[in-house]
Amino acid sequence: MAYTYAYKPKVKSRSEVGSSRDVLREERQGLLATGGNGDDWQATRASLVRPVVQAGRQGGYGAVAAGNGGPRSEAPSFRSKAKTLLSAGDGMTADLTFENVSVISVPKNGSRDDTRNLTQLLNNVSGTVRAGEVMAVMGASGAGKSTLMNVLTNRNLSDNLMIDGIVKVNGTELGSAISKISGYVQQDDVFFPTLSVREHMEFQAALRIGRLLTKQERYQRIDELLNLMGLTKCQHTRIGLPGIEKSISGGESKRLAFATELIVNPAILFCDEPTTGLDSFMAEQVVNVLRQLAKRGKTIICVIHQPASHVFNMFSRLLLLAEGRVAYHGSCDGALRFFESLNFPCPESYNAAEHYIKTLAIAGGHVAECKEKVNAICDAFERSPDAAEVRKSIDVATGHEQDLRSVMLFDQTPSYRVSALVQLRWLVWRAMLDNMRNPDMFRVRTIQKIVVAVIYGMVYLHGVKPTQEGIQNINGALFLYMTENSFAPMLDLVAVFQRGIALFKREYAAYMYRLSIYYLAQVLGWLPSFAIDASVFCVITYFMVGLVPEWYKFLITFVICIITANVAAASGSLVSTISPSIDVGLVIAPTLTVIVMLFGGGVYLKLKTLPPYLAWLQWLSWFRYGNEILGIVHWQGVTNITCSADPQLPCITTGAEVMADNQYDPAKLGFDFGMLAALYAGFHLCAYFVLYTKNRKRN
Repeated sequence: MAYTYAYKPKVKSRSEVGSSRDVLREERQGLLATGGNGDDWQATRASLVRPVVQAGRQGGYGAVAAGNGGPRSEAPSFRSKAKTLLSAGDGMTADLTFENVSVISVPKNGSRDDTRNLTQLLNNVSGTVRAGEVMAVMGASGAGKSTLMNVLTNRNLSDNLMIDGIVKVNGTELGSAISKISGYVQQDDVFFPTLSVREHMEFQAALRIGRLLTKQERYQRIDELLNLMGLTKCQHTRIGLPGIEKSISGGESKRLAFATELIVNPAILFCDEPTTGLDSFMAEQVVNVLRQLAKRGKTIICVIHQPASHVFNMFSRLLLLAEGRVAYHGSCDGALRFFESLNFPCPESYNAAEHYIKTLAIAGGHVAECKEKVNAICDAFERSPDAAEVRKSIDVATGHEQDLRSVMLFDQTPSYRVSALVQLRWLVWRAMLDNMRNPDMFRVRTIQKIVVAVIYGMVYLHGVKPTQEGIQNINGALFLYMTENSFAPMLDLVAVFQRGIALFKREYAAYMYRLSIYYLAQVLGWLPSFAIDASVFCVITYFMVGLVPEWYKFLITFVICIITANVAAASGSLVSTISPSIDVGLVIAPTLTVIVMLFGGGVYLKLKTLPPYLAWLQWLSWFRYGNEILGIVHWQGVTNITCSADPQLPCITTGAEVMADNQYDPAKLGFDFGMLAALYAGFHLCAYFVLYTKNRKRN
């Protein structure tokens, strides 16, 4: 058997198929060469670009096609088709078949020629599911359920997999184009917790449908989906985080995940364990929704883990996997008869789903015996009438191959439905809404800033005077402006950025927005929050501490506080993109802040005493530049510093002497502002580059 790395679809590649214009040109030339006329060409052109669908839009959401050979909507050109359909599968009915799917895992540092290190994940798995059916994929842990789902959806496939087999839709191999007609509801529901159900759907519709529908039509589609999913009553409820803040229920969350994928009306819906974590009542509601979708012509494939008996009986087809092989595939009632024929009858009043999984499980301590039993069951199925029926269904589907070239031509080059400006507007809207509604990011942090500012001001309330002792107090107060506006923004960004990574990966893989637009929107969304925090802290402390009450000095201090907060936040975004998890990021962030604080000079260190091999680190410290700006602004022009009563003690009498002692150079004021801007831009560019590197390959 020939294997290839990763998923290599057996349809023509993009270069082989060419653009829609090239295909039409070739067909036209061929038709004219055989003596065809202009009318023949127009008919051929329409057939090439005509969607293999019924006019679902006129029939409302979820309109079911009339089947093969039924009435189809006329589409005079590829351009008009793209404006009519929300996806290549909009309104289409799809029969899915997969034949002899085999997957072998190769160790990352191993060789595929070394059979000792190869792991067989799937072994000649074949099956079929027709439009209007809900198929459950079941099996014990490690049976290959998730691997099969990844192959069928052409997602989440690592480079160390050797995959062979044929996956067809309506008898045609689509390869990676299957994503254009399908939706994928993953096991974990990931949403922005601060958005309401309706706000989430409006965001999804705006970026995934865009200008294909008017605003009123998008809202009408959202209303229909919310009604279909039973989410109308909670449409204005915030999604929330289960167990952390008030949220919609687990069943509502799962139905919202379905609604999210159905926004573009796909023909096939893949679901990865949609009932996991739900009680039996919620699970029944979720599966009932799947059945309602199937009645509307959808093809539903679910990986499911030990459903309750009444939930299990709601599925129309069953695929049992064991050790990467097919143990049974057919109707749920047929499974009972098949296992009973092998002397594995299901006891009365016992959940059939649990019986199958228990029978096919590999028990510890009895591995050899269990594997022998499983192989015997799989061998028996291959010889059974059910397996023959599966093979016949696959052959029939292959014999009735439909021309789905329009699917492969539809958005052949993955593209975005809206412009970069529209993407930015919606992403900034969501980011700012999240900041305003997030208590940890807004209310609690603002209160914390006020409390710290008051304590800070009380400490220095009578200590900032033009005396020898006051020099140290003033320098310490200025340095604390840098410290207080660095730690919190950096730590906040590590947590917030990491929290949104999972959702970003899903939406980015769906071509909802560009990576650059996403990152820019995050930056713009943070600006108001950090500006408000820094402003609150600066306004309270400046006058309580008793710094010189001049507008120029106050404004420079005010601006430096805001700049410092945003530079620290930029470094936090870099730490977040580098870190594999929030926990790791929260360890790196304070360590980095302490290092840049130490090399920033000020009250901790005279920069001229740094050893040459460490001196270069000072140029990466925003503390160095911000502290020098504050020192220059507040000491420049000071000429009345009082000396101590003891004439033997050294005395600094002017601000110029203070600046010289701390290596502050008034001529470098513009340079310091420039370096702060450079660090801000540099941190963000590095963070963007890391994020881009990690997500170059969309799954």
